[in-house]
Formats: sequence, structure tokens, C-alpha cells
Amino acid sequence: MNNNKGLNNHNNSDRTRAFTIQKKQRKNDSISWIVGALILFFLNLMSLGRITIIGQFFDDVIFNLPFGWFKYFLYSLFFLLDFSIYFGIKFKPKKRFIAMVFLTWICLCWIISAILFIVAYHVKTQDFIVKDIWSSSILKDSLNSYLTNWKSNSIWGENSGTVWIADPSTYFTTWSGGGLIGTILAGIFAYTSIYVGLIFAILFFALDMIWIFTGDPFFFLKPKHKRKGKRLRILSLKNSQDINYHMKEAPKRERNGRGILNILNIQNDETFDERIILSSSKESDITIELPSFTRNYENNIYEEVNTDFYNDDFSNVNLENYNSNQNYKEEYARPAPTPPPNPNRIVDYNLDQKIQEARLQAENLVRKEHNYMPRRDKDYSYDSLPYDTKYGQVSTEQAREELAKETNITPFGANGKTLELVQSRNKKEIKFEEVKSGQITLDHFISETKKEKAEEKKMIEDYGDYTSPMQENVSRNILHSSASYQSANKVNQTMEVNKNKAVEKEQFVNHSYQLPPIDILKVHVVNLKDQEAITNSAKEKAESINETFKQFGVKASVKNMSIGPSVVKFEVQPEPGTKVNSITSLENDLKLALASQNVRIEAPIQGKAAVGIEIPNDKPEAVPMRGVIENTPIVKMGNKLLFAIGKTVTGELLFGELDKMPHLLVAGSTGSGKSVMINGIISSILMRAKPHEVKFLMIDPKKVELSVYSSIPHLLAPVISDMNIANNALKKVINEMERRYALFTTYGLKNIAGFNAKQKSDSTKLPYYVIIIDELADLMMTSNKKDVEDSIMRLTQLSRAAGIHLIVATQRPSTDVITGVIKSNIPVRLAFSVASSIDSRTILDSNGAEKLIGKGDLLYTIPGSTSLVRAQGAYISDDEIEKLVKHCSSQQQQIFDSEFLKTEVEEPSYTVNLGAGQDAMFDEIKDYVIRTQKASTSLIQRKFNIGYNRAARIIDELEESGIIGPQNGSKPRDVYIQNEDVY
Repeated sequence: MNNNKGLNNHNNSDRTRAFTIQKKQRKNDSISWIVGALILFFLNLMSLGRITIIGQFFDDVIFNLPFGWFKYFLYSLFFLLDFSIYFGIKFKPKKRFIAMVFLTWICLCWIISAILFIVAYHVKTQDFIVKDIWSSSILKDSLNSYLTNWKSNSIWGENSGTVWIADPSTYFTTWSGGGLIGTILAGIFAYTSIYVGLIFAILFFALDMIWIFTGDPFFFLKPKHKRKGKRLRILSLKNSQDINYHMKEAPKRERNGRGILNILNIQNDETFDERIILSSSKESDITIELPSFTRNYENNIYEEVNTDFYNDDFSNVNLENYNSNQNYKEEYARPAPTPPPNPNRIVDYNLDQKIQEARLQAENLVRKEHNYMPRRDKDYSYDSLPYDTKYGQVSTEQAREELAKETNITPFGANGKTLELVQSRNKKEIKFEEVKSGQITLDHFISETKKEKAEEKKMIEDYGDYTSPMQENVSRNILHSSASYQSANKVNQTMEVNKNKAVEKEQFVNHSYQLPPIDILKVHVVNLKDQEAITNSAKEKAESINETFKQFGVKASVKNMSIGPSVVKFEVQPEPGTKVNSITSLENDLKLALASQNVRIEAPIQGKAAVGIEIPNDKPEAVPMRGVIENTPIVKMGNKLLFAIGKTVTGELLFGELDKMPHLLVAGSTGSGKSVMINGIISSILMRAKPHEVKFLMIDPKKVELSVYSSIPHLLAPVISDMNIANNALKKVINEMERRYALFTTYGLKNIAGFNAKQKSDSTKLPYYVIIIDELADLMMTSNKKDVEDSIMRLTQLSRAAGIHLIVATQRPSTDVITGVIKSNIPVRLAFSVASSIDSRTILDSNGAEKLIGKGDLLYTIPGSTSLVRAQGAYISDDEIEKLVKHCSSQQQQIFDSEFLKTEVEEPSYTVNLGAGQDAMFDEIKDYVIRTQKASTSLIQRKFNIGYNRAARIIDELEESGIIGPQNGSKPRDVYIQNEDVY
């Protein structure tokens, strides 16, 4: 018989648990919860202390008016909620528990107000008037009296105090009682007289208590055999601080098992992975998760293999009693049989008894080395005939087993037996951290239960006559033919999904991977002398601008100026009646007055009634990457695709979110800072994302720009420099995009965020893909331009929801590189200094980039807006990049995607048909078209003096051969073959 001293015995099944305390490590609360709790704390404190007019208003209207005296209970509840959020305590109440608390609160307000009705009747006070025991207007009179008393003690009363501090007499209102709620209930039932109304209040309160303690408000009105209900029980699970704590040393206090509070002391080395804890908290009315509990079940679940095992000498291993016919592999994990269960046992778990039995069983396992029942020997009645061997007349199988005994060391361990067998025979200690079969953790149990309920509900809605796999297996066994058996589930499936593409893949997850520390990046030191010199120079330029306006009679002046890292922006305020054109027409005159060619006028400034004039600084200041990353907005901390752009002219930090763009076009001339920006984007993502969260595919035609990142573990494939392989890689990215959409369709989801939220394991989550093309012009020229453009078009149009994003960079912003198809699908662009306004319009659809000063000076189109923002790009040095790459490479080895390692190259289609012309002049005209990169029917007619029909037929042959593209409206045809491809 088990010793149950110190623990409560709860054998009755008429109770439920009010709350369960789970002590476990929790993640930090989000900033929104912390800020909300902080705001609630200060408002609660101001209301309780009636500090300022705001606190007095909240205390009078929100707390005192409806609840009266019980406002202090609400204050306590709010303070408890605040401290719970601060310390990471999480409440999960059930609706039944909330209903109990709310009904109890209402009943208490009612009782207090009913008592005050009787007291006011006998005292005859003027603060709360109750004239008679019963009257036809008692509800109206009591409400008027209550509201008059409340108003006189509120901020609208005569003694309300000052705006900052309330009058001391208003802190506690004697006749507020149960508040407006209690007054209304007491007034309604006072129509039966004030005494009978009090009796009704007490009766309802008694029914509420019976409901809490028995689970049925009419428990005592029913016969004994029908008295069933689930009473409220508060279960407290806590750690025992004493390491030598033992079950029999629990507190000696013992009760009859009928109380509400039940305390279970759990040792520090125990976790919530036992049946007893699961059955206790499964039906809890409220769950309170505390952050103090440390999970131990994730550590040391499996024994570590001794690396010196194969170096040991097992010649003296005692195997004299070894029976070759006995299956030790299954025996050592087979416990002794348990007696049959009692058919009259109580169904509900006895929590205290179960946990003590588990401890006693663990003690028996430690004291006894062997507690197993041996298996019976195998039946060799059907074995082969015995032969005469050196072991006697034994069968072939027995001879092999005897030979295995004599073998000292084999590839499988000592004496032909496995490593696990020898460890099981020599094992002296049983580790309790091992999770035995049939046991799961509490968190896993709760999540699995919720998941099963959701899946069952969805299955019932989607499939009317669903047949379980077990039923199908039974049907197949009965029919003895799986080929002729038709599954009932396939009839009801109406969703058409390409199952060949909806393939789930698992990726390697390195949980020990550490993100690069911020110390890798250099600290920026501000030079105060340079700052002062720039400020003085800006003031002088402002005076020059004002003087220029006076000379030309323009009524406008500089009202404000913003000093940026490389540019000073002056805000010019025109006087009423002054045209904006009169200011913009002075652009050349301002260049002369300021002695600068790079003057940019913004008329007007977005969101302001002013004209902006931007002038470069005499000494441009670099914007270090660390200074931008360190000041990342808190609300964007969790975004893995957030990257630093730089600092605006007004001094504000500028960030980009690649998942919201969702693609980026970076263009600029040589030396303008385009490559530095690409390095900054990659470095920003490496500082925030692990290899299983973000994957890169880098295409580098120059072979020098992105080669520094060739060793990072975030790569899908090695850095690609062959443009034919690059085109093939883009098509494989399209295949991955289609696979992801097939998965989303199968799960009924819309995007990668929803899919990853449904996954429990990091290995099944989908990583973000970032495709970086460093030089689009080279890719267009050396590969099949039409295929590349089609691949980029399809990715930019469809890949956002799949978590695939493109960053396209080019230093030749011409229309044959940045085509209209590409521009229409990449709305977010970064433009650096370019040579002409035509290039600026090609990139930004507006002028301005030709006036940038270079070295990181850029124009950025804000997502969802047509306005341009001028900024200085963040700078990261080569040394910082090398340190960052070295850190990432040391954390994890590279694991490339097998699909991207296939190096098949698609040959251009024109190689087959270069000489496939029918007309005698086909070859001559083909050479001319390739040499001049022009093709049209009228051009062929003029150059070769042929008719329209013949020229049109040759143009069609060139198109069929893949040399030129199809007709594109009024635009000239594209020539796919370059000179270097043929000669």
C-alpha cells in the first residue's frame, strides 16, 4: 500500500481544475504587450490616486460609477495583469471560470447595495434616501439618490479639488456600495420590499457558491444518485527547492480530499512529461504559465555514445550465461507483467497517488538491476537437420551463434553483439530523463489536442463521407485485393492540385548558429570641427540664395535648412502671389551664385508648402553601416529581410523591407555606389537571418563583385558567373515557386508567412529566397534575352507570396536592358548618379538622378508612392565584409540545394537554325541584321533593293530561326544574336 502522507487524495470525479500553473521558459513578451501594460499601469495608478483631472475622470466614470466599493477589486485585477505581463506570466482562462468570477462579482455588488438600502432606511440620511420599506417608485428614487451622491463626490461636485490633486473627501464614497450595478439590482428586487430583496441577493449568491463548489447550482435539490457535476478546483504545481526532497518527506498535513486547493510539489529534476501532470491540467479552467520553470526533458533524452567504446578491450566480457536463442534486443526493454486492473476502480486519476507510484517505481528500478521476465526459447522444431561439427551435432544456425561467441571483436561490437546489448548488460543506472513509450510533454499534448480538433472540424466540413485509413486497410484485407478496392475518400476530393509539385522538403537547421555580433562593424566617430564647418557653409549658401532672389525680384526667402551627410536642403517659402515657376526658372542663376553644377530644385516639397533647393556639401560625410543598423526601429526588429539604405537629407535613417517591396532595381553608373549598396543589402540580411531562414542565389557576371560571399552557408548554389547556367537557375527558381504555390493550395493558405506559421518544426518551414543579379546588362547580352526577360517577368509577377524576391542591378540603364516589362513589375528602385536625364527617366520615370553627386548619393522611390527620397547610402568596408563572411562561414558548413547543383545548360535555339534560310539572300541579310542590330521590312527593302513580299518573307524566316524577335507594335524588332556570338 502506497504512502500518501502529505498529499491530498482526490478520488471523486465531481471536480474540474480552476487553473494549472506551468513553470517554463518563455520568450520575451512583444513590445506591444509591454507598452500596453505600461500604459495600463500608469492609468491605473493615476485613477487609484485620483492624480490630475484625467485620473479623477477615470476613477469617477469608469470605476466608481458602475462598481462602487468594488472598484478596488478591479484596480487589484489590473495591477495583477500588469505584473503578470512584466514577469512573463500567461493566463489562459476558460469561459466557465470567467463566468464564475463575473457572477460572483455581480452577486457581491447586489448584496452590498441591498444592505445599504436597509441601513439608509433606518439611519434616515440625506446622502442616500430610502423612505419606505416598499414603494412603487423605489427604483427611480434609489437611482436618483445614488447618482446625486455620486455627482457630489466626483469632479463635477463642489469639493472636487484642483486639476492636479483631488479633494480627500472624494477618495472613498460611503454610500456608493455596490455601484450602479448593485443599485439597479437591489432597486428591482426592492419592489418585493428591501428585506425580501436582500434575501433574494443572498439566495442567488448561495446558488453561485454551490455551482462553484459542486458544479451544479441545484446540486442539493436533486436525489443523491443524480448529483453529478464538475466542481471548481485550484491545482498548484510548483518546484521543490530541496534537491533531496522525497515523496514521503512531504508536509504531513492531510485532508479528506474534498478541498478545492490541491498542492503538488514537483522536484527540480522533474518535468511535465508524466501522465499524472497531463491528466491534472487537461481540463483546467485557467492555465497560468510562469517563466521560472526550466524544461529538462529536451536535454539528455538519449544517452550519448561513448566514443572510446571501440578502443576498449572486451575480451573479458562475461557472456557465460548468454543464451544464443534468446532475443536480448527486445528483452532488455521489456518490463515485468503488471497485474490485471481492478474492474471496480475509479475512472478519474488520483493525482497524489499516481505521482507517488511513479516515484516508488523509479526507486525499485534503481535498487534492482534486473527486473525483467525472460522470453521463452525459440522453437527449433522446424530447423534444419543437425550436422556433425566441432560443437557437436547442432544445426547450422546454432553453429553460427557459437562461432559468433568466439569472435572477440567484430564490426558490430564485442563478441558479435551490438553496442546497445553490451551497454544494456553493463548499465548500472537508469536515467529518468528518458521519455518512455506512451508519455508526451504537456505542451505537446495541448498543441496536439488543439491541432486534432481543428483538423477533425475541417475534415468534417470538407469531407462528408470520410473513411479513415484504418477502415480502408480493413476493407482491403477483407477484399484481398488492393487493386480492385476504390478508396471512398477520393470521391469527395474536389480540389485540383498538381501533386507532383506539392512536395514537402526538409532542410537542415543549425540551432547552435549564432548571428554575427554588431561589434564586427566599425564604430563611427563624429568630427565636430567638420560639422561646424558644414553648418557655417550652409548659412553662407542660404544668404546667397536670398540675395539671388532679391536681385531678380522674386519674393521668397529661405526659412529652414536641413544638413544631411552629403547634401544641404534649403526650404524656400514664397510670399503670397509668387509663382513657383519664378523660383524654378532661376536654377542656372543659383548654380552661378553658389558655384555648383549639382543644384536640384524640388517644387514643391512633398507635404509642405515650400520649394526645396538641394546643394552638395563641401565635405561629404560617409554614413557607416553600424550607425544605421544599431538604430533599427523596434517594430521592425523581427523582419528578416530588413536592410539598411542610409540617411536622408533631413537626417532620418532609411530602411527597406524586401518582403514588402517585393523586388528592387538598383541602377547607376560606374563608381556611383551601386556595388556598395548591394553589399550593404547582403550584409544587413546576414546580420539578421540564419541560413535556414534566408537563402541567396547570386549571379555575378563580373566574377569579382559577389565572389567574397562564396563561402557563406546561406547560398543555394555557388556564385554563378556563367550566364547560360544563370538562365537555367532562374527557371529552377520558377519551379521552386510553383512547388510552393502547390503546397499553399494543398494547405489552403495564401502566402509563405501563413505556411510557416502552421509548421511546428523549423526544418519544414520555407526559407525566403533572395535572387541577386549584379549586372543585368551582361545577362541580357550573353544569354537568350527573351528567355531571361520572361523568367524575370514571371518571378516578379508571382513570387511575392512564395517568399522569393529579386534584386536586379545594372550600370547600363538603357531601354534594351531595363525593358518596359521589367520596369512595370519592379516598382521600387534605387537610382545612383547617371550620365544623362534619359537614363534617369529610364530608371525613375523622372529626372533628377543625373544631378546626383555620386559616392553613395541616391534617389529612392518609396513603395506605394511616386515621390522620391534623396539619401546617402550606408557604407560598409571590405574589411567589415570579410569579418562578417568569416563569422558566418565558421558557424556552419555550406549545404547547397541539389536542384541548383545540376549544371545542364540550355543552348540557344538559334544555333540549330543559323543557316536554315530558303531565300538566296538569307545569309547576306542575316549577317547585315546581326552586324547592325536592326531588322525591319522597309530597311531590308531599301538596303537590298528587293520587293515588299520578298523582304517580309525573309523577316519571317529570321524570326523562325530565332535570330530576331516578334513584331512589337511600332517598336523595332529585337535582335537576339550579338556580334560576338557569331564571329
